[in-house]
Amino acid sequence: MVTYAKHPIPLEGVLSVPMDVREPNSIKKVLYSLKPDVTVYLGGSEDPAWVEANPKLADRIFAAGPGDVLHATEIAGGRFLYVSTSNVFDGTKGNYEESDNISPTTLLGKLKASGETLVRGRSNSASVLRLSSLVGSAHPWRPSSFDRLRFALESETKTELRDDEYHSWCSVSSAVEAIEDLIEKAPKNSLFHFGGLTRLTPLEMGRIFARSLGYSEETIAKTLAPKKRVMQKGMIILPEGEKFDFSLNSSALVRAIGTKPVSIEYVVRREFEFKD
Repeated sequence: MVTYAKHPIPLEGVLSVPMDVREPNSIKKVLYSLKPDVTVYLGGSEDPAWVEANPKLADRIFAAGPGDVLHATEIAGGRFLYVSTSNVFDGTKGNYEESDNISPTTLLGKLKASGETLVRGRSNSASVLRLSSLVGSAHPWRPSSFDRLRFALESETKTELRDDEYHSWCSVSSAVEAIEDLIEKAPKNSLFHFGGLTRLTPLEMGRIFARSLGYSEETIAKTLAPKKRVMQKGMIILPEGEKFDFSLNSSALVRAIGTKPVSIEYVVRREFEFKD
């Protein structure tokens, strides 16, 4: 079973059920009736611009909604996993481990951190998985940044990408496998990180994406526009030329349950190459 907000998710053999995490009664109706063994909380868009433009809705989805879903899940007798993000860190260190203190400086990071705190504070069995930036194709109603990049490469349209942040990019398929492993093998109340093996900026990632799929890199350029950051209290300004680093260290997850990151070139081919 999967849930959706506005558009059903067509998966063969899977029941797709509407659920609005803004409405506690909607949450109870779905979870009490279907009694899922595991609930994985993936609600909300992680586009920082969307979060800044919709702060009240984002607060409900990221910070308050998980508490309602967690409560209903445990009453129904299931396990709960909250999927978080590397944005709970400030980006000044990189290669973050689970023992590092969270220090979000963006609204997205702060709301995700609030969701983590709520979940782990209310339950001694709920778990949290922090994911790095994802590489993969998305729902047709909301294409991913890599879907849009591929469209641009196919039409030879110029694309500008940022070069001021590092991320340990991982594939959607690898993230799903990590979630499955956590459900099956990890102890309750666990906290893990999962990211790829390579630290890359969006510009570097875009060029590898193009090369891996046989497209020309000539249409991909470094954006000259300053990064739009809504200044929050405690916002860090790095010296000119230095880059933020939101990469995650996945060693604890590898040691605990054997989930292994893979090379970024393999990630791209696995997610996007068409098969005969």
